[in-house]
Amino acid sequence: MTTPDPKPKPNRRDFLFSAIPAGILGCLGCPTVLGLSVGGDTSPQSFQERSSQNSGMTFEDVYNFAFRDGFIPLAKKMAEAMGEAEFTELLQEAGLERGREAGSAFAASLPDNEFSTFAGTMRNPPPLYGGALTFEMIEDLQGI
Repeated sequence: MTTPDPKPKPNRRDFLFSAIPAGILGCLGCPTVLGLSVGGDTSPQSFQERSSQNSGMTFEDVYNFAFRDGFIPLAKKMAEAMGEAEFTELLQEAGLERGREAGSAFAASLPDNEFSTFAGTMRNPPPLYGGALTFEMIEDLQGI
């Protein structure tokens, strides 16, 4: 007659039932605990506050994060699934619509509807545009 092992061997289920709550607690609790222990400010920041902080990313890093590693592979899969011609047409329509919306919002942000005001923003583009796009002033009508 064999005696039962007083300490049963753990199985996968037992491991998961003990590891998952510990992992969740670690993921959810540690930043707060660490923030409190070092005296950091744990008050929630608005999106505006978070988005205005310097991330330390270059324009190339941002592009790679948003497009090369995210949107472009997704777009390729969608083009395969729905057909390249249909997908291209959908992108053109959506891009045109979004461009009109962005142009209207930009125009509304300007103090007036004069071409010289618009041209002034192209002479000194905002950092995002200046870092991502190349501007070439072909003819400057300033002073005419």
